[in-house]
Amino acid sequence: MENNTTLNLDEYHKLGPDPAAVMSHKFYLKSRAERDARQGNAMVTTPYRFDQNVFGCDDMADTWVFGPGDAETIAAMRQFFPELNEWSDAHLLAAWGSYSQDILAVNFADVRDRDTGLLAYLYVRQEVPHFEFGGTGLYNTDIWDLGETAPWLTHAPCGAPFNSPCAR
Repeated sequence: MENNTTLNLDEYHKLGPDPAAVMSHKFYLKSRAERDARQGNAMVTTPYRFDQNVFGCDDMADTWVFGPGDAETIAAMRQFFPELNEWSDAHLLAAWGSYSQDILAVNFADVRDRDTGLLAYLYVRQEVPHFEFGGTGLYNTDIWDLGETAPWLTHAPCGAPFNSPCAR
């Protein structure tokens, strides 16, 4: 089987629990909620590439001033969000801070485990850049519901209330 092929869910599960086999094919079904969202004949396609530059430019990593606790936040994000492993530390912190304010309605939340809402938030921010979250938590349930469907796995549209198809 070649890398970046399209598999249905049964073929995906035949790869077994071997993380190397899964990662070599670049398929990411990380949480039970994400796996459950892919029931039936859902297709897993070429992985979605989350763009760190939605949260700043490339040279931001050279000028970011790290604070106390940032190392722990970065380590937790790298553990819980392998889809973002190519991101710089500064971009991870900027994205988490944005998510904390726009969705969690706090200044900066602790990273305690995998939150598919973050990936849904990143997906909407990248695919519907004109959408304004407002920084108040107004769209938190919409983002969390979208996170449960994991649209980045199939490049599916974001749907309401984001009102723009995300599929390219």
